[in-house]
Amino acid sequence: MEPRTPARTAPLPAALLGLALGACGAEGAGEVDPGPTGDPTNLLLVTLDTTRADRLGSYGHGAAHTPHLDGLAAGGTRFDRAYAHVPLTLPTHASLLTGTFPPEHGLHDNGRRALGTDLVTLGEVFQERGYRTGAFVSAIALDSSFGLDRGFDLYDDHLGEPPPGQTRVLDRPGGDAVDGALAWLAGGTGPFFLWVHFYDPHAEYRPPADFRMDDPYDGEIAYMDSQIGRLLGWLEAQRLVEDTLVAVIADHGESLGEKGEHTHGALIYEGTQRIPWILSQPGRVPAGLRVDALVQQVDLMPSLLELYDWPPVEQVSGRSFAPLLRGEEIAPAPVYLESEYSALNFGWSSLRGIVRGRWKLIAAPQPELYDLLADPGESRNLAAERTELVRELAAELDALLRSMRRYGSAAAQLGEGMSGGLAALGYAQGTAPASEQGSAVNPMHRIEVLELYHAAIGFGNRGLFEHMLEPLERVVAEVPDGAGFRTLLGDTYRRVGRYQEARVELDAALELDPDYDPAHFYSGALHETLGELEPGIAAYRRNIALRPSYVPAREGVARLLAAGGDPDAARREYEDVLRLEPDVARHRTACARLEWDLGRPAAWLSALREAARLAPEDLAVQNRLAWALATAPGDEQRDGVAALALAGRLASATERRQLDLLVSLAAAEAETGDFETAAGTLREAIGKATTLEEPEVLESWGELLSELEAGRALRAGVLP
Repeated sequence: MEPRTPARTAPLPAALLGLALGACGAEGAGEVDPGPTGDPTNLLLVTLDTTRADRLGSYGHGAAHTPHLDGLAAGGTRFDRAYAHVPLTLPTHASLLTGTFPPEHGLHDNGRRALGTDLVTLGEVFQERGYRTGAFVSAIALDSSFGLDRGFDLYDDHLGEPPPGQTRVLDRPGGDAVDGALAWLAGGTGPFFLWVHFYDPHAEYRPPADFRMDDPYDGEIAYMDSQIGRLLGWLEAQRLVEDTLVAVIADHGESLGEKGEHTHGALIYEGTQRIPWILSQPGRVPAGLRVDALVQQVDLMPSLLELYDWPPVEQVSGRSFAPLLRGEEIAPAPVYLESEYSALNFGWSSLRGIVRGRWKLIAAPQPELYDLLADPGESRNLAAERTELVRELAAELDALLRSMRRYGSAAAQLGEGMSGGLAALGYAQGTAPASEQGSAVNPMHRIEVLELYHAAIGFGNRGLFEHMLEPLERVVAEVPDGAGFRTLLGDTYRRVGRYQEARVELDAALELDPDYDPAHFYSGALHETLGELEPGIAAYRRNIALRPSYVPAREGVARLLAAGGDPDAARREYEDVLRLEPDVARHRTACARLEWDLGRPAAWLSALREAARLAPEDLAVQNRLAWALATAPGDEQRDGVAALALAGRLASATERRQLDLLVSLAAAEAETGDFETAAGTLREAIGKATTLEEPEVLESWGELLSELEAGRALRAGVLP
């Protein structure tokens, strides 16, 4: 299939359209320009993470403080029955950007797979039309590892520098994303497609002080609205409001305690699936229009293509709602819903659903049927009373699934810290055996267990591992046959030093599911913690056999081989690490130490230089190179002038407050022959040291000072 060849959109099968009930229409439609004319119209796509429709002022929430979103709705078109396909970030954004359903693009969960190359993205469409394209995302779930970056000249997924002890930042506030977006907008000319993703309303809710409200979730939405106002303000200042189509849509909502679920992911009730969707452009989108027709995320791409008067893309499964903006009707189509979260992570049942007219069916081991017109809160399950309608809707859902094409996803090449970051959010905990994915265990009946599990994950995100134990122990008591739960409990025991209990839980997890790869990984971590080298290597290698691309397990093998006195085997292990993640500075630094141990100074220095190139803002990485250039044993490796320039820049950048940088500066000053200054610099570092400094480190600095006072340059290579 040629993904960039425009073709007519494939219509839904006539049988499906014939089954749909009710007319689709809109209130307040007026005369509008049928399409862009003259200069190309810019597109600003704003995606709101975890935002319920009924928490915006324009959707009737009296406590909301969302003036900018409400203004867009008043001056544009609001969709009252818009739906997300999945209550998770990555799958829904894949549907928004490709016009395909999750079973078609193959992304059902966060952190597992990447978008396949057979599918054209919205970014590629605009890029090929000559638009500048920029994306600014705010959460690890939308990292470029997952393929949504295709078609964007700039895909900004840098969430900030991690604090000490962490390898990855999980998200960033909307203001940081808007800062980057505004700088990008100001730095170019010509028509643009800008996508900005806001993560702020995602749990845990901690709005900035200026946006604290009675409900912190409302406060997060209010803060997000203020940052959207900055984008809209820029358009106004540049007089681009009438030349820019603004599309605002959520990826999914939030349960907020309804049906026992407080966040999202497992269930597909209205709280997570009904979303806000606003379209605005003065003169081209009707002002004050309220659309009550069913629309869903796959409809975004075909609608935009029609609004821009561009040919459809063959892959698209959605239908354009552009006729609604002209006061016309469109044929009704069913809405598709799903959650594979519990099936993929815990081996429980999948959930799928369909909305047709006023009716909603959730296909589960115990099906649920709701009349959304009479019962929008889904309080009364009518499945037992309306068995014929249940069969009819189930057949329609099955036909819809069978009509979907399968494009196939790709393996995600996770960058530095990605696996750990996703695990910290409760994502990608492992793959349930295929035989269990048709399980009769209904996630809706295990929601209390999932709430305890997510509470434990929340404690883990804050490093409160002791607090994880009580909810996890309750989870395991309730679901003793859950390999994933026992694995997480076992690793938590390891983190708090309860090693025997950790071993019991991890062994139990592996007995339940010998192919559950996280259990092998955390068993390897336990053996490594206890100094059990051979069992640790074996456990890590079993993890690799099940999940060949999982870099942390390969790093574990290398560490244990080096600890066992075989740096050559450890260095060979890193060949696979570098093949999988060639651009991670941490790996180059580890290789440098192994090259040093192997007595290969040229390869050692080369690895340090490469690490420094990959991490220009990482002070520790840069400092290792400065120290090596000043103190390498071989004349061919040392470069005092370069070391002095680098170490001087690092010390100045931190106002001489970071002591290890001063030590490297002293070594560089000595290498260039200025021993008096070098000794003074090192005395400064020792004088600034506190009792928090490790005694052995201070002792080694004293020995270095003696060398400098004797007029001898330092020869160490590796930092003391």
